[in-house]
Amino acid sequence: MYHLISINCNGLLDSSSKLNILSHKFNSGHVDFLFLQETHVSDINTAKFYESKFKGKAFWSFGTNFSSGVGIIVSERISYQIDSFRHDCDGKLLVLDITIDTKRVRLINVYAPNNPADRVALFQSIEQFLATNRLIILGGDFNCVVNLKLDKIGGNLVKEQAGAKILRQWVSDYSLTDIYRSSFPDSVVVTWRNSAGVGSRLDRFYISSTLVQSLDSCGILPCSFSDHDYVYVKLTGFEGIDFGPGYWKCNNSVFDDKFKALFAGFCRSHIPPLADITLEWWDTFKIEIKKITHTFIKTP
Repeated sequence: MYHLISINCNGLLDSSSKLNILSHKFNSGHVDFLFLQETHVSDINTAKFYESKFKGKAFWSFGTNFSSGVGIIVSERISYQIDSFRHDCDGKLLVLDITIDTKRVRLINVYAPNNPADRVALFQSIEQFLATNRLIILGGDFNCVVNLKLDKIGGNLVKEQAGAKILRQWVSDYSLTDIYRSSFPDSVVVTWRNSAGVGSRLDRFYISSTLVQSLDSCGILPCSFSDHDYVYVKLTGFEGIDFGPGYWKCNNSVFDDKFKALFAGFCRSHIPPLADITLEWWDTFKIEIKKITHTFIKTP
């Protein structure tokens, strides 16, 4: 069983009680992967201090003392191999590739900005990490909702929020599932609320659709130190979940000179120097080829 929790902690630096609550929850054996947003952790010394409180390995993208910062803490109980670790420079994004029981998994932690233009820009930068044949677990505070009817209470219930269209496209293009909404399709629920009575389901987990069969449970729990709630997912494991032996066969009879020009331009802009080409890059490149091909075929 793998237990994942995500929480926007509204800063770890301003209260020792937050750290005590989180470390107790984690160290008690009830959490395997902890996704943190708005940590306000800004330097390596502070990061090491916080990591020392948890029985596990911590990975950080630093913010400032007053804003941003994300982290993923992996329990020492988990047997895993670190394949790669990437992050942005603003404390908004962290990407951790690991292998668990031969299964290749990509953990992505997101803290989306309040500013609409910045949020869209962040989402656009994330897409490159979704084009992978790894199992994806994408969690965090997305600072927007996809369904105004079910994921929002109060405020403007008409105007779509910036970034919502991109999130819907991710679900379609990369076979992701909003696991809470999939489990509770008609539930009106929020994970954040303010003093004016406005609430939104900003905090979510998206997982590869092939992982849905391993779902044990998911839900939302109140958090005593934040205006956000915990969101959690429990998976029975990754056993038996593989990308199958099937393959996609392209019908090349539909291609013409227009497609050849499109494809040549795509290759020029996407193929790196030979020394930078890896198996991971090749897996991603094949997915992108399939994507542009489908788009070309569907375009009148």
